[in-house]
Amino acid sequence: MMQYWTQKYNTTAKKLIQENGEKDTELVNNKIIEVINNGFKNIKSNYNDKKTMQFLENMQKDMLTDPLKIYRFSKIPESINNSILKEEGDYLDREKIQEFGKNLVNRYKINLLVDNSKTKNAPVIFEINPTYSNVIGTILKDKLISLNEENDDHLRTEAGSAIKANEGFLVLNANDLITKEDCLHTLDALSRVIKNREVAIENIRSEQKTDLAKAKTKVIMLGDESAFYLMQEYFLKFESCFKIKAEFSRTIPNNEENINRYMGFFNSFTTKNNLKPLDDSAAASMIEYSARCGGSKDRLTARFGSLADVIREANIFAKNEPLVTAKHISKALENKIEINSTLEEELSDFIKKDYTKIDLKGTKVGEINGLEVFLSTGYDFGLPFKMIAKVSLTDAGSNENIVNVEGEVGYSDKSWDKGMLVLYSHLRGRHAKDKPMPLNISISHAQEEDMWGNSAILASSLAVYSDFTGLPTKQNIAVTGFMNEAGDVLCIGGVNEKIEGFYKICKLMKINDGGVVIPKSNIRDLMLNDEVIKAVKSNNFKIYAVGHIDEAKEIMMDKKAATINRIADKKIEEANQILSRYRR
Repeated sequence: MMQYWTQKYNTTAKKLIQENGEKDTELVNNKIIEVINNGFKNIKSNYNDKKTMQFLENMQKDMLTDPLKIYRFSKIPESINNSILKEEGDYLDREKIQEFGKNLVNRYKINLLVDNSKTKNAPVIFEINPTYSNVIGTILKDKLISLNEENDDHLRTEAGSAIKANEGFLVLNANDLITKEDCLHTLDALSRVIKNREVAIENIRSEQKTDLAKAKTKVIMLGDESAFYLMQEYFLKFESCFKIKAEFSRTIPNNEENINRYMGFFNSFTTKNNLKPLDDSAAASMIEYSARCGGSKDRLTARFGSLADVIREANIFAKNEPLVTAKHISKALENKIEINSTLEEELSDFIKKDYTKIDLKGTKVGEINGLEVFLSTGYDFGLPFKMIAKVSLTDAGSNENIVNVEGEVGYSDKSWDKGMLVLYSHLRGRHAKDKPMPLNISISHAQEEDMWGNSAILASSLAVYSDFTGLPTKQNIAVTGFMNEAGDVLCIGGVNEKIEGFYKICKLMKINDGGVVIPKSNIRDLMLNDEVIKAVKSNNFKIYAVGHIDEAKEIMMDKKAATINRIADKKIEEANQILSRYRR
């Protein structure tokens, strides 16, 4: 409407000036005033809000102070500068160009902050750099230079994501936001958006500020627990603004519905990024890899970024073929491991050179190989470690019945410390319900500083039984698993990495009869690589799944659990007899 009216104004003005020249200026002005008034009358009929009407009235009043000035300057290029002035026609006045040149047209321009006319659904804006100016907006300094008055300030205003997402959703990362210098200022402005549905754009340094504008924007903030608690502590309005806290799982159920969604993701991702599509074998390999990342056959990872990286790399290996196949996915995963396996290679080399004392042959009393997972950038891997237990006679009245070496020096966490107490409780409940247990038990994680988690409790218990009874344990079999006070073996994390890691060490040390003991409840989580599966099928590597410590005893000590337990009972009786003789 405004564009149509402006064209009509210019056409009328040009015609009148050509017909009358400067002979009858009053007639020309009166005709132009009539055109201006009629034009604004038509435009005003389309609006009824006070602010818009006030803006149009001010504009009309300003134009009527010199009806012909718009015609004189409306065709001056926006890029005009002080030294180059382009004249069009005979009616350009040099002095007035100097006075009105740049500002005249700019002062009547509309600054359209957001245009969602082509947006079909509610806008969703992801703000990856949540500074105040990016989220709320800013008034740029000296973006336009005025020759006379600062009449073009409104053109310096730029909208932020909160306004661009009006009637839609703004998504922020809390961890990114808290690193910004103007974090609290941004949060304060966001609180007005959330609670009052309004926003004012300002330049923090110059203190320029716009009028309040409506912003019906829903704000979604993503982040981890530490960011949540920081926001809660340092921003007092946080709880009143963000009332809904939703926790997202890193995995989703492995079912037909989600597999179909995965297939949709593969198709949309490859199409959007101009990549080669995945054939059925490649898609199946990606689903399998997703389950591996999810830690269970029953779950799929919800971290699509890592899946996207594999697809991109597989496309490189498929450069001469029309489709990405399982072969290319396999190469991409192998390449990912190779790039990120430096730490694994170094630690494996320590074992090979005997810097880290790991025995894989024969049997030993009080010593056993446990399994742990190392979290490396882009690649997690498992390796064995030596667990050593020593059991000795002590006074039954002593409080020091179990010594957790790592705990004593502050190298263990609460879950490991709890596991040590569970172990001691199991021994007392199993073998000393009706008598003292005058034993001092010392357990250490050889050559390691830190002991985290509780997946080595089963290995520790077997090492204690071995040293206590004098029965040796096999060194070619590594053990992982948690255990409760009843002796039930419970599931642990990283089972695939632990099995594959120990297999690699056995292969490196040329051990052809190696194996691992794992919890029976972890069987559903097994997603082993082809090499380990082949070794198991050919009987060169064994996986033993146990549900109770007694089953693990029989595997590791080559004796019936009942026999081992009788020996343990007898040892406690002998310890009490020896202690009673010392007390006489």
